[in-house]
Amino acid sequence: GTEGYTEDVNISALYLTQVLDTRDTFFLPTRGHWLRARADLSLDALGTELPFVRLDGRYARYLSLQPGTVLAWTARLGVVLPLADEVIPIQERYFNGGQNTVRSFREDELGPTDADGEPLGGEAFSVGSLELRQELVGDFSMALFVDAGNVSLDHQDALAFDDLRFGVGPGLRWLLPIGPVRVDWGINPDPRPDERDWVLQFSLGVAF
Repeated sequence: GTEGYTEDVNISALYLTQVLDTRDTFFLPTRGHWLRARADLSLDALGTELPFVRLDGRYARYLSLQPGTVLAWTARLGVVLPLADEVIPIQERYFNGGQNTVRSFREDELGPTDADGEPLGGEAFSVGSLELRQELVGDFSMALFVDAGNVSLDHQDALAFDDLRFGVGPGLRWLLPIGPVRVDWGINPDPRPDERDWVLQFSLGVAF
């Protein structure tokens, strides 16, 4: 549906997750890969008031090109499938845009909106990112990135990849004992009238 479902519902679900991780480090990996597949089963037998199945997966790969230089990329896909004639409530939908998705958009601002301009989310989404990371001096490093992603209102469009939006730009990282502090300048290469030309993202940790 195209309108948010605001009524409170009780959801009971079974979560199944499989993870494969061969990264050499957690904070700033330089080699290896990371894969996560997850299924959420919200079924009548579990006492849920809204039956649905959610499937999402994420893969990331890290290649050391030379000492201090890493090429990294990731792909993420997700879809929620309603099992009854119900609108998926907005709190169970996918959103896109922000510091760990398409960085030329603020948090959750990529995708369909209602008449007031508020994000609606959707039943499917995709994100792909490519980063070239380079060590600088001391605990500082930089990155150049390209992001792409979308949100689909209907789960049937999960593999259509329509209306992809993009973000490109540079970033700076400062490695602290608790993880890297990250600043990314996400530039929208083709902004629409209601979109920002660029967004400055501040966060703790890497995008992927």
